[in-house]
Amino acid sequence: MASKDGIIEEIVNFRGEALVEPGQTVSKGDTLITGKVVLDQDQDQDQVLLVHAQGIVKARVWYQRAVKVPLVKTKMIPTGNSKKSLVLQLGKHVLNFQFGDIAYNHYDKKTLNEFSILPRLSGGIQFNIVEYAEMKPTKEFLDIEEASREAEAELLLQLKGILKEKKVTQKKMEYMLDSDQTSVIGSMIIEVIEDIGQKREIKYGEEKI
Repeated sequence: MASKDGIIEEIVNFRGEALVEPGQTVSKGDTLITGKVVLDQDQDQDQVLLVHAQGIVKARVWYQRAVKVPLVKTKMIPTGNSKKSLVLQLGKHVLNFQFGDIAYNHYDKKTLNEFSILPRLSGGIQFNIVEYAEMKPTKEFLDIEEASREAEAELLLQLKGILKEKKVTQKKMEYMLDSDQTSVIGSMIIEVIEDIGQKREIKYGEEKI
């Protein structure tokens, strides 16, 4: 059966009977190759042969993604101010010794150094020097062209696996402003050719693709 919607491009039928042909539109779940083969007989009644359907059915399918990039962004910029503290860990107990009050509204916390006197497994003592770097929120303004480029880069990243693994036949990128005209909406549609056949077992041992 079809694993997704598409337009049939090529059928390589190894076993069974193809129910679709190139150029035909199929929907997810449609049977592509059946294992029920009807044999023409001279008698009044046809003979049915059940086989394990096998084949490759390639189709043109589409993937679409969309992202929104605001024209005004808030970025955190370091001011150059920082404070340090000494963190003492005794087994499961933690003591924090600050060198002055940390009155920053926004800061980036990172550990600068670690010192161990005894292994942790033996309940030892560890010292950490932690730095609090002050950050200041600033607004970054993008024009429509910059936002469009950022949207395209994000979409290419999202579709990276598909672009790398599939045979891409078309790629279309569109941009538009949202209703508030505060963001650029970028959408990308790519057309690829892939095998959409998926085996499905049905009663009496018949299989179909």
